[in-house]
Amino acid sequence: MQGLSQLQLQAFAPKTADELIVYIQDYFAWRDRLWSALPGCAEAFQIAAIMLQILGDYAAHVAMLVAGVPEDEIPCQEQTERAVDAFNRWQADVWAPIPTPLPFTTYYVIANGSAPLYECPAHDCEIRALFAEGEALRVVDDSGEWYKAYIGAGVYGWVPRELTSATPPDG
Repeated sequence: MQGLSQLQLQAFAPKTADELIVYIQDYFAWRDRLWSALPGCAEAFQIAAIMLQILGDYAAHVAMLVAGVPEDEIPCQEQTERAVDAFNRWQADVWAPIPTPLPFTTYYVIANGSAPLYECPAHDCEIRALFAEGEALRVVDDSGEWYKAYIGAGVYGWVPRELTSATPPDG
């Protein structure tokens, strides 16, 4: 997974609006993956505030570069680097205790279009993710009508058995 340090390097590189857009898209994709790993609401709000601050610092930095301000005269770079270092320490604490489940069995989605991954083994539970037809699932329990699948960062969900197959669909 791309870390914040790599995003930091990417953030200071854009010289055009198009390059900034690519960076922001990468940042939000990374942020979405991080959100799935957060252990609880308090941490989620805390980290959201830090991430917004850092993103704002990056946007200000790039705007100043595009406006022609010399790199060594941009005031927010040192502050942003300190915030990124603190965030990286926090991020390591979040992911370090999360075990990766093993062993698992790979099953494939055979639903027409997509298969929902539910929070619990019932259709009235909240949907955690959607998996496209043909996509592989890491199933850690295939003993019943609902399969328990691991989707990463300590997050599990349930998919109806009839929407999966041990062999990938043709195509």
